[in-house]
Amino acid sequence: MDSAADTASPLNDPNIGKIIAAAVGIAQKKAGKNADEAPLARFIQQFYQGSPPDDLKARTPEALYTAAAAAWAFVQPRKAGTPKIEIAARADKQRTVILVANDDMPFLVDSVSCELERMDAPPQLVIHPILMTRRSVDGELIELLPDAIDGVQGTAESLMHIEIPLHTDEEDV
Repeated sequence: MDSAADTASPLNDPNIGKIIAAAVGIAQKKAGKNADEAPLARFIQQFYQGSPPDDLKARTPEALYTAAAAAWAFVQPRKAGTPKIEIAARADKQRTVILVANDDMPFLVDSVSCELERMDAPPQLVIHPILMTRRSVDGELIELLPDAIDGVQGTAESLMHIEIPLHTDEEDV
């Protein structure tokens, strides 16, 4: 299994940095003059921070953009204290993607990964950024903050993008 914790930051690898920059470029191009879409570009960089370089090298910028855009849409509404889960086939239909958003706490990735192993659905890729957010009382995302800003209050949220072997029967997962 690839794990973000097991590798150096892909943003420090010039080849991967170029691929991520190209994915950011796709986001910026699609956003055009729509300021509401501009935060996606920053999210893409935060999303892939600490991700497994070898797996990212195998993907096109369009594929990286597509995965990050799906995760970005997924994290928009989420009430504090309430986990959110989505399971769907990856855009290319090669793997199943599990998205999990939750308040950040210890052992989330380990717990989910162990349960998937127990279910004979071993994680093949885990992308796990910790996002600093500000949300409305209704759970709508107001702002995605940089990692840390002195004096700005945010909440740490765990986002997991986990890829497992393709499952076509929803009851399997």
